[in-house]
Amino acid sequence: MQLYRDAGLTYDESDWEMWPHIVKALMRMDQFKLVPSGDTNIRDIQKQLNSRYVAGVGIPAMGLVPCDGIYSRDVQQGLMMAVQYEVDIPLNSINGYFGPGTQAGLKGVGSGTLNGQLRYLFRSACYFNAPAMLPGDPQVPLGYLAEDIVTDNLTSTHLDWVRAFQGFSQIPVTGHNDYTTWAQLLVSIGDADRPATGCDCITEITASRAAALKDAGYQIVGRYLDEHLPPTDPFYLGKALKPGEPQTILDAGLRFFPIFQYNGRELWNFTYEKGFNQGRIAHQKAVEYRIPPDTCVYFSVDYDAMDSEIDSNIKPYFEGVKAAFADQGDRYVFGVYGSRNVCSRISGEVGARWSLVSGMSWGFSGNLGYPLPANWSFNQIREYMFQPGWGLDHDVWRDGSDPGVYNLRD
Repeated sequence: MQLYRDAGLTYDESDWEMWPHIVKALMRMDQFKLVPSGDTNIRDIQKQLNSRYVAGVGIPAMGLVPCDGIYSRDVQQGLMMAVQYEVDIPLNSINGYFGPGTQAGLKGVGSGTLNGQLRYLFRSACYFNAPAMLPGDPQVPLGYLAEDIVTDNLTSTHLDWVRAFQGFSQIPVTGHNDYTTWAQLLVSIGDADRPATGCDCITEITASRAAALKDAGYQIVGRYLDEHLPPTDPFYLGKALKPGEPQTILDAGLRFFPIFQYNGRELWNFTYEKGFNQGRIAHQKAVEYRIPPDTCVYFSVDYDAMDSEIDSNIKPYFEGVKAAFADQGDRYVFGVYGSRNVCSRISGEVGARWSLVSGMSWGFSGNLGYPLPANWSFNQIREYMFQPGWGLDHDVWRDGSDPGVYNLRD
């Protein structure tokens, strides 16, 4: 009886419809009481999701979400299914996937005047994504007021937060629940079709390729400082900068930002010793390419690292990078590439200057239930074939963030 109530359900001993959900909840590690780090307002939203969409509507694909006060992957999936229901996705087609039908619904009814449950879900998503960062040095976090979740009024505090969130996310500042804002609240890629001036790739930027990027509206391109495999290796990609390539990029009127990745998809790569060694190699390569001082070099965590792995391996690796840069006189600063959670934690706990966010990996648990890091500079939102044989990652380059490399030094 207590578990029913903790999950937001009404207990009725003659009603067995919810019993399978309760048994499933008992067999999992989900918490249905507020945990020490939980938020009571988030717990209220969690209970509402269970009450309306699991018990009331009976969405077949939806199970009980935890009621612990933590915005997590399961809660985000539950929120997505609830949104799908409210934008008229058929019950048996609801799956928590941000697909064409959901996008069409958000561009239609979702972008109109909101009321009732859809308004509640939009404002819940706002609360989940708080704080938004107000511009300035230092940035000022702006929280979302809990009382704005449940009111029918279009309050000034709600509008202020939406505008701040839109500005922080670098999407059009409309103050409205338009599709691009919904997308930015619900998935880490946001609106994947929105324009962006940054990109990154493993392909050498020749003069003709640089001209093509410039013509397409790009202003900066990310390139790799090195590759750990020799050309004779069958997995060699040839992704490292080539001699003279930095100047070729600059001559075309573009900038570039340096990336470093050795085995960034393998946990065993991340130790203090490897971070120190790779930090020294990155420093040496940056000097060889005449990259000027104070440039940010992004070190890659190219997989969905769990919190336990961040503690055990990822943080020590970046401590090693930090020590290596200090050992070389702190000529350069280090940044981090990874999920929102990885970027936020490494920035806050180790001191990464800028974050290159792998937003296009929207299924990563580290991108579900986490807001954009306060220091994001680039957000990867789409991978596509720019030209035959030449793939690009489409990156939103945040105004006023990392300036990248715009000149070379002897």
